[in-house]
Amino acid sequence: MILKLFLVTLCTIFSVHAGDELPSLYKISAPKEFKSGEKVFSEVLKIVKEGFYDSKAISDDDLYYAAIKGILRRLSPPESPTQGKIWSAADKKKVYGKLEEKKVFSGINSVYDKEQGSLTVKSLIEGSPAINLLEKNDRIMRIDGQSLKNLSQDQLKKLLSGEEGKVVKLKVIRDIEILDIEIKLKQVTVKNCVTAVLKDTAYIRVKSFSENISQEMKSHLKSFKDQKVSKIIIDLRENTGGYFTEGVRAAELFLRKGASIVSVLRSGTIRSDYYSRNLRPYIFDIAILTNGRTASSSEILAAALRANNKAVLIGSNSYGKAVIEKPFSLSNGYSVKFSVGAMYTNDGQTWHEDGLSPDIKSETKFAKNLTDDPAVLKALNYFKK
Repeated sequence: MILKLFLVTLCTIFSVHAGDELPSLYKISAPKEFKSGEKVFSEVLKIVKEGFYDSKAISDDDLYYAAIKGILRRLSPPESPTQGKIWSAADKKKVYGKLEEKKVFSGINSVYDKEQGSLTVKSLIEGSPAINLLEKNDRIMRIDGQSLKNLSQDQLKKLLSGEEGKVVKLKVIRDIEILDIEIKLKQVTVKNCVTAVLKDTAYIRVKSFSENISQEMKSHLKSFKDQKVSKIIIDLRENTGGYFTEGVRAAELFLRKGASIVSVLRSGTIRSDYYSRNLRPYIFDIAILTNGRTASSSEILAAALRANNKAVLIGSNSYGKAVIEKPFSLSNGYSVKFSVGAMYTNDGQTWHEDGLSPDIKSETKFAKNLTDDPAVLKALNYFKK
């Protein structure tokens, strides 16, 4: 659910101004009687270093690190107390790496049985090196000769990833066969859209607002138009967000020039209003599927299309995250990230905490087949009416 704020984009224009005051999403304030904070902070450091029961076990860096974590926790929304964080370089790469368009990996989606020490293959990512080598329900028992019992998720991930060209050796059980399979890691362009066409209705599931997802969506929309499709279901269930600009650009695909997309409050008084400048938006009847994990950039798209009477929301309340976070690099190689902006509709309303309420309520669990999916069926029924 990380959002990255860009103040200027090539495809979106906005006005920046003070005034038109937008309400704070949540308050952060010390008790009124608390004064001389800087002086008292120094006093507390001194008292702790001298009075802690095991003062030899704590260093100044330990205390400063704890203080930074405390500040960031205090800056976080009450419902998400760990949203503000301090990251090592590896931590930051892990989070932002999920949003990169290209990755080097094996392409195996699996379920881990810690006690048996096995990975059961559930699916393979299209175009990945595991395609045509592994099959669904294969059980991976060893990786490069190493037992998989009682490993952490990070340890497993490390075994199945690395530099491009690295060869990973797997010991695999398939039915009654024991196979030795070698997978050569390669760079794969991750597809975050799943599409289908159901008669005159297109379906597009957007898994995350990753790098260049709006361009990926645009290519699918063009294809739908070429197929004479007039209705579209945009599935944002389980989409926890991504890049702020990708959420804005995705909304712009459907909105004509001048339509409001989102307003952002920064630095207490600076309001940035984002508008579409698309002269030829895609015109569809639109149903958007949401659930409790539809968040941030996903909510930008859903809120903007509904506010402009372009879409109906089907499912359950979205997550309710209307803050923009930004990482700041520190001199020691670490980074901190916290909320730098708050998002609103153009009339000053926000979906923070409460989320976006659906126009039509529906079960939101995914079904094995689209034609059995309750939310998809609700959308198809809505289009018929």
